[in-house]
Amino acid sequence: QIDYLVITHPHDDHMSNAIEIIEDYDVKNILMPKISADNQVDSPNYSILINTIAKYDVNPLSVTSGDNFQLGNAIVQVVAPIKQNKNLNNMSLVLKISYGETAFLFQGDVEKTAENEVLSNDIDISADVIKIGHHGSNTSTGEKYLENVGPDYAVVSCGPDNNFKHPNKQTIDTLDSKNIKTFITAYHGNIIMTSDGKNIDVFYENKNV
Repeated sequence: QIDYLVITHPHDDHMSNAIEIIEDYDVKNILMPKISADNQVDSPNYSILINTIAKYDVNPLSVTSGDNFQLGNAIVQVVAPIKQNKNLNNMSLVLKISYGETAFLFQGDVEKTAENEVLSNDIDISADVIKIGHHGSNTSTGEKYLENVGPDYAVVSCGPDNNFKHPNKQTIDTLDSKNIKTFITAYHGNIIMTSDGKNIDVFYENKNV
């Protein structure tokens, strides 16, 4: 059973496998950003996904900045999107999950434009862990934004030898300059972080890194 399945935005690499997940698991709720009718989604998988959600009676939760809900003893806050954007990367859900004295910030594919909107709205994005936006691309992770997060750990999700050359060296250099311990799926494999409300433990697959 999956209580909440998050689809950050309607790009294929962030939503296509959700169709199989809904078919194979008991998914109760699905979190998606509110996409306006005039904001074109050009992937046929989006329509398939919407139909699959309806077919399997999954509760769709279209959320936007300011929404929040309880997940056990944790609080999930929707940081973004704040407004509609033709660049669907900037429609990504940004979620802050707070548990006890610890917090995690999940960035989706938001770029610096959306990051600056968050900063302009004076939203508390401080977190111990940040999942870096857009697979470590240099379009994301502005220095001022990162300073406002103030994380101890960063996670970059990207495949080894990917066509986009993610993560970008500029992004990694920025993280290194701030002494943020960074884990990259391309090198570390599967990454799991757990919190007891005070301390964060990190586990990763490739121990040879």
